[in-house]
Amino acid sequence: TLDISVRGAIKVLYDAARSKYGKPLTYLAASALRERVGPQKYVIIGTGLPVRGWISPAISETDGPTGAATLARALYLGFKAWPMILCEELILPVVKAAVRGAGMMILTPEELEKSKGSLLGVPGVVVQSFPYDEEKAKVEAVRILDKFNPVAVVSIERVGRNVNGIWHNMKGLDVSKAVAKFDYLFEDAKNRGIFTMGIGDGGNELGMGGIKEAIRKNIPYGAECQCPCKGGLAAEFEPDLTMAATVSGWGSWGIEAVLAALLGKVEVLHSGELEIRSLLAANSEGCIDGITGFVEPLEDSVPGHVCAGMIETLRFMVNKVLSAGGH
Repeated sequence: TLDISVRGAIKVLYDAARSKYGKPLTYLAASALRERVGPQKYVIIGTGLPVRGWISPAISETDGPTGAATLARALYLGFKAWPMILCEELILPVVKAAVRGAGMMILTPEELEKSKGSLLGVPGVVVQSFPYDEEKAKVEAVRILDKFNPVAVVSIERVGRNVNGIWHNMKGLDVSKAVAKFDYLFEDAKNRGIFTMGIGDGGNELGMGGIKEAIRKNIPYGAECQCPCKGGLAAEFEPDLTMAATVSGWGSWGIEAVLAALLGKVEVLHSGELEIRSLLAANSEGCIDGITGFVEPLEDSVPGHVCAGMIETLRFMVNKVLSAGGH
């Protein structure tokens, strides 16, 4: 939660969420996953943001896909879970590359089933697209939840619709046409009693509805956007847990670190080397940094080597906790 990128939003977002839930957000997230996730249980992770959608809906940013990839890896290593990452169809190549960069294979649900009980299984992640069209999204949400019965649904750096049903970027501009309509999946999941969590860094992300009043009051364009709807960029849907991070993908690092400590397995938290591998793999498919626009290993303008150093610091802390006998 250090405001290392000097955006000024994290203190508002984190303080509001911390006050709402009363405990550290990464601990709450990791604990909720630990209570629910187990072998061959699906966890759905939504990610991918067409950060320059007005130019092309295929232009996505590094923040999100890499965090989803490493969280999927952590869920496999920690629980032998079956992660499923959903994104826009045009962003599939980026997300698949990020997953492979994090050391995981892309498998179909049928291939995961074949790996069940095998001594030589493959660490796999399902990566699929989700519809742009709202009516198709409603149907697909029901199909996915019925078929895979996930124990948790997580959003990392995905825009969410506002009170008027419009999806906005951080400038308060309408980006609805460029984004898949994940909100219906999350709403249906919550109605079924499935744990839902959103990770964001600006207030317009899916799942930030738990602190929407703070967003409307304190974040630029939070209450009144620049598009004709004038409803503000604040995302409306309130999940079971709203989690704020300086960079959304970094929130996954915190969850991984706490899971690593709780499970007594430092390897659940990925290494700095894997972070850079995942970033470079996403870059190889044209993924850009959301702030600078360059196809470089950056996350919201923070260089990959700085990100890697932060992860290695977390790993050092987890190792210290475990060597002292703590969980």
